[in-house]
This record gives sequence, structure tokens and C-alpha cells, in this order.
Amino acid sequence: MARSLRALLVVALAATSFGGCHYDSVYWWGSHMRGYYQVIQRDAEHVYKQFDRHFMNYDWDDPYID
Repeated sequence: MARSLRALLVVALAATSFGGCHYDSVYWWGSHMRGYYQVIQRDAEHVYKQFDRHFMNYDWDDPYID
């Protein structure tokens, strides 16, 4: 009895979480993950440039360094 009640509760929770999904939710996930990747890439580049600036004494904005 308790096992079937637990299974019913799991199914009900899963149904409520998928109840708000639309047919275009796949496109939302794609744009979300693309934005997530862009943020990770931006932050990694920022860390790299800050390391160069503070520890290697290299200025990325200096027009005379090529």
C-alpha cells in the first residue's frame, strides 16, 4: 500500500513539473545553454586577462604591443 502511494506521489510530482512545458521549450533550452556557454567563455577570458595583467605585467589594451 505504501509503495503504491509513494509511486503515485512520484508520478504526481513529475506531472506537475512537466505541466508547464510548451512545445517550444526545446528552443528555450538551446538558447539558455548557448547563453550559459557564452558566460563561461567570457569569465574564463576575464580570468586569463587578469592573470596576465597582474602577474605577467602585460596590458591587453596597449596599442604598441603586437
